[in-house]
Amino acid sequence: MKKVGGFAVLLVGALVLAGVYLWRRDLPETREKPLAYPSANTAPRALEDSSERSRNAEPSNAEQMVSPPTVDAPFWELEEGDVVTDVKHPELLRHYGADTGGGERDLRLVASVLQRFWLHFKDPDLIAVGSNADVLASLAGDNPEGIAFVSRTNKFLDPEGRLLDRWGEPLFFHAKSMTRIEIRSNGPDRERYTEDDIVVVASSALPLR
Repeated sequence: MKKVGGFAVLLVGALVLAGVYLWRRDLPETREKPLAYPSANTAPRALEDSSERSRNAEPSNAEQMVSPPTVDAPFWELEEGDVVTDVKHPELLRHYGADTGGGERDLRLVASVLQRFWLHFKDPDLIAVGSNADVLASLAGDNPEGIAFVSRTNKFLDPEGRLLDRWGEPLFFHAKSMTRIEIRSNGPDRERYTEDDIVVVASSALPLR
């Protein structure tokens, strides 16, 4: 009789455990999931264009025209023969538009000025990429230390403060990211997004704050 009673107790206990297991298995997941943090490869926020947004806007797919391959400018490309005697007014781009150079060489020199600016300030927000005149204003002294990387008397600056290419057309600056700026010349035909356009990308080789 005792054996039967003991067996009954074990059987009831087993049934209770099985019932608890099945009940817990059907409960919804209650554990908190870990928060997803952006990875180191998260793309930085793009710089916003300000003035001349409509004028500088790239064409839609229906209007897209032929564009040449982009050339990445080597960091710190120097202007041959340059000697900087005044660090407050280095007046770069003195050889910009020279007869011995070419359109791509000109844009590489502009890219080197942007790279020097980034290297000195380490703050991409100090370059207001909204129009040609905005970029040149930052490079010509409208910055926290008043450094004139480019002279306001440079013969390739027009009365509006825009940097012209060797064919007399304003350059087009387009921010690809916080530390990459595309510089475009319309080329000899003076028309944007055609086969003879010249494009160089300036990028910072150093981490910025």
